[in-house]
Amino acid sequence: MRKFDFILPTKIIFGCGELKRIGREARKIGTKAMLLTGRNAAKKHGYTDRVIGHLRDAGLQVVLFDKIEPNPRTTTIDEAGAVAGKHKCDMVIGLGGGSVMDAAKAVALTAVTAKPIWGYIFQENGDTYPVDRKALPVVEIPTVAATGSEADCGGVFTNWETHQKGVLFHPSLYPALSLVDPELTASCPPQLTGDGGIDIFMHVLDPYITSTAECQLADRISEGGMITVIENLSRAMKNGSDMEARSNLSWASTVALCGLPFEGRGGAFPLHVMEHSLSGYYDLSHGRGLACLMPAWLKASLPACGDRLGSIAKRVFYVDTSKMTSGEAAWCGYECIVNWLKGIGMYCTLRELGVDDRYFEKMADDAILLYGHNKDFIENQPALTREGIVAIYRNSLG
Repeated sequence: MRKFDFILPTKIIFGCGELKRIGREARKIGTKAMLLTGRNAAKKHGYTDRVIGHLRDAGLQVVLFDKIEPNPRTTTIDEAGAVAGKHKCDMVIGLGGGSVMDAAKAVALTAVTAKPIWGYIFQENGDTYPVDRKALPVVEIPTVAATGSEADCGGVFTNWETHQKGVLFHPSLYPALSLVDPELTASCPPQLTGDGGIDIFMHVLDPYITSTAECQLADRISEGGMITVIENLSRAMKNGSDMEARSNLSWASTVALCGLPFEGRGGAFPLHVMEHSLSGYYDLSHGRGLACLMPAWLKASLPACGDRLGSIAKRVFYVDTSKMTSGEAAWCGYECIVNWLKGIGMYCTLRELGVDDRYFEKMADDAILLYGHNKDFIENQPALTREGIVAIYRNSLG
């Protein structure tokens, strides 16, 4: 088992109906909030007005910025940061899905530094900006069970000019408060609910498959996360008002990326890396892209990760593998995952989403450039070179 430091400074309020607490909780943090939302959904479902009402009832001033797009673009984040700085906001509240919550962290940083956010993520000469100033406090209110951004210290951002999608993580970007009210996810349509569930599933599957160290507790937490998604995702997709299923998915989302499922064991996120390059060019839903790439990635990982897939067959899908060879158990684990995707209507191919092969080599190059840490591959078991990444893209076309 690996040594590790575990830090989670975020206060998490969880429960149906708890949105009403946002005013008095935010008042403990500051007096003037930038409320960050997407362009349509939060307003359409009344969430924006409800949050503004609670904040103003508690005596806070509110500056609304409602332009965050899916796969948030660095230019939009820079614009929001300038607005927050101009109005002297003392906190940023992200109300929305993962894109909005990620953006809230970046806006909280650019509001105090006035530097373009992409400079913190990547520069050709390697001289990225250091996070040397404390960001504004961040409050997150998820409206989709998906990314887990409410309990981690980073986000994913798209430079649309270069079609590169990179990550920024820093301890100063942990939310001060996250208010997770599963009732806010009830408005998610089935496809968006499914996309979010796949993201939760992959947040624990990615490092589970690729880990090389052993930690029993991390494995059991990861397996529990997968089981929770399997048992609740189809329910929530079929019946959006099933609050038990919604609550289980919301808590699984929060826990999946808070660190606990991989502390002591480690593991990499190669499927996420490859999907980031994919949606950097095609602006796809992150969960949809993960679902498309998952089968080909699992096949590519079989030679080195067969034992992990065999464990999934046994521990997650409850298959009796006692009379199987290790290879048979591994293939069974692969088939269990793929059949589950098909059973909930989340199996798809890149071609079905309008993707062709014209950018595959560039996407692979970007994945290695942004996530290879000066190596010519990305972490996986086995490691994925440019050729291996391109092969996964091609095998996902269908």
